[in-house]
Amino acid sequence: VNQMRLDINKIFSDDSGTKVFPFGNDFLYWEENGVIDTELARNLIIAAGVVFIIISMLIPRPRIACIVSLGICMTIVELVGF
Repeated sequence: VNQMRLDINKIFSDDSGTKVFPFGNDFLYWEENGVIDTELARNLIIAAGVVFIIISMLIPRPRIACIVSLGICMTIVELVGF
């Protein structure tokens, strides 16, 4: 889809990319698939960071907090399917 946008902008001499763009019902799903991998990784990293911070605040011993955090991270990895 990104290459198609570049080609259309090149054909119609539109450097801004606001005058001409491809549109159709199928493009909506292609856009979704184009960004889902980066958003998934970003959201999992943010969630793991927040969980680790909350666990660190609730469990006073760092060793036990790390073990609990590792267990939760392994559970998330197992659910994701890696």
